[in-house]
Amino acid sequence: MSRRKPGSVESYAHKAAKAALVSWFREVAVHDECCKAAGVHWRVNRGAPWFGIWEEYPICSDEDCTVWDESGWWISLEGIRTRQLAREIWRDENWIDPSEVPWLVGRQPIPTYAELIELGTPPQLILDVAVQHKGCITAAFEIVHRHGLTDKKRDLLRGLHCTTYVVSADWVLAQVRPPERLVVLEAVNHGSYTDDVVLATRRRRREWA
Repeated sequence: MSRRKPGSVESYAHKAAKAALVSWFREVAVHDECCKAAGVHWRVNRGAPWFGIWEEYPICSDEDCTVWDESGWWISLEGIRTRQLAREIWRDENWIDPSEVPWLVGRQPIPTYAELIELGTPPQLILDVAVQHKGCITAAFEIVHRHGLTDKKRDLLRGLHCTTYVVSADWVLAQVRPPERLVVLEAVNHGSYTDDVVLATRRRRREWA
């Protein structure tokens, strides 16, 4: 199932780099609650298989990173689709775990672009990768390949209460093992939660951006 806006395209390099980045974080989260991977620190409070490491994470407001797996969006969406009240669908319960929803089995409990349109809350932007620290998104990652961030997207990222690291797909795919520290092209809002990453040299930024 595509999580992207209809008509948008994703290069093989971008997709592979995103998968590699996610794997670096999830592999560490399997073994420890307080994690550090590629210089990024966080505390896991989500279980397998996602461990709070999310791909294609939608942002719908100017400042807040919605905690989607706690929001109950799937209950609202089921109500819209069946034209029923949520309590009529879910046996008069106020909450139903996403693991009990048939159409969410085997996928992230994060809404896709199309599902958010159904809910009437179109996303302002979608983060390539988001890391959930103690229930909040504190670090996000934008992977660039051939084109850097647009000014519009950078301005939206500046409004979020998390740090966003811009990483080159070429750099990620050149690694032969999980790196000790990420080399980033830029860090948006860096300082709210400090990680141990490396800023690429000016020459490398020109090559990778």
